Amino acid sequence: MKDRNPTRPELVVTLVTLVLLVASGVSAQRRNNFPAAATLSIVSVSDAQISPDGQWVVYVTKQVTGNEYRNAIWLVRLTVDTNSSATEVERPVPGPNNGTQLVGADWNPSSPRWSRDSKRLAFSGIRGKQVYVCYLSLTDRTVRT
Repeated sequence: MKDRNPTRPELVVTLVTLVLLVASGVSAQRRNNFPAAATLSIVSVSDAQISPDGQWVVYVTKQVTGNEYRNAIWLVRLTVDTNSSATEVERPVPGPNNGTQLVGADWNPSSPRWSRDSKRLAFSGIRGKQVYVCYLSLTDRTVRT
């Protein structure tokens, strides 16, 4: 098999193509369609926990504000998808509401866990520089340490 060396016009076309690609990449980097400040207003969701009775889900939201982050614990009721056939496993789906904030940023809560009877939550909370193990009853929604 004969080695093929590119001709001069092929090299020129290749170099021009590379220059155009690099230039378009630099140009695209200059357009800032998503400013850095916008990333600080994004809320992330994590640590979703389904209650033992399968009726509720709690989850943690985290929002960055300046150099700090603030967590909150939210609760949403689940319903059963009645559109599924009898042979399918019943799938929990979010209920009619979008959720209720149970614990706000004043506790900066994290790691919610259900009691076995699905009536209480335990979570870690931070106030100032002190870390607490907290409890919350779904009936009165009062945080206790």
